[in-house]
Amino acid sequence: MRSSRTASGFGSRCTSCHNAANSEYYFRRGHQLIKKQVLDMHVAQGGRCAICGDPAQHLDHDHATGATRQLLCQRCNQGLGLFRDEPGLLYAAALHVDAHRDRQLLARIRQTCVGPAPERPDGHPPVGS
Repeated sequence: MRSSRTASGFGSRCTSCHNAANSEYYFRRGHQLIKKQVLDMHVAQGGRCAICGDPAQHLDHDHATGATRQLLCQRCNQGLGLFRDEPGLLYAAALHVDAHRDRQLLARIRQTCVGPAPERPDGHPPVGS
């Protein structure tokens, strides 16, 4: 690996060794876990996101306490972060999406089942109206 800190311009480790050491340090520093614990979590979850079931790549943690939760895919991990880990906001967002879907479904039902009133061939309204 290249390094500006040495006279020769080369570091003391190859790229793969450097990356492995940084990976170990990341989990220990950021989550107080060793890499084996993370691999055990990965196996226990079947390599899947704890929320949606897509392949998991990120270790989720509580930002307030630092406690490790589970492995998530990138979208779910970022989504939780963007909603500031607030269950109320997540619930409000779910209600918003459900309400929108319900309105769309009602509009399709009205269009399919009720539809526009049929016109009479003579142009007059039906008797009794």
